Amino acid sequence: MASENFIGLSVVSGFFIGLIFAFIGFNEPENIVFFTLVVTAIFYLIVISGISLFNWFISFDAKRFNKEQLEDNLEYYVSQFRKKENELVYVLDYIKRVELEQEDQEK
Repeated sequence: MASENFIGLSVVSGFFIGLIFAFIGFNEPENIVFFTLVVTAIFYLIVISGISLFNWFISFDAKRFNKEQLEDNLEYYVSQFRKKENELVYVLDYIKRVELEQEDQEK
């Protein structure tokens, strides 16, 4: 899950959890709004801290790849595509010849 999605999910969860506990614990609307905002902010700070620590301690090193091997693989695939294309051209030519022969026989 992407960091932004995790933050969004946690903030929305914190909002609804805060709202539920605010309705249970308080009767005045100002207290309900204040408690909900506080709980949402606490969830946000916890998640931001967790993601920051995760990104700080987990290193995402760039993977290096072998350029020559990649080029060789691509050349192989290009040659295979050419071979298939030539086979397809041969088959299409054969079909054209057969159709022409059928037309000549019908005349």
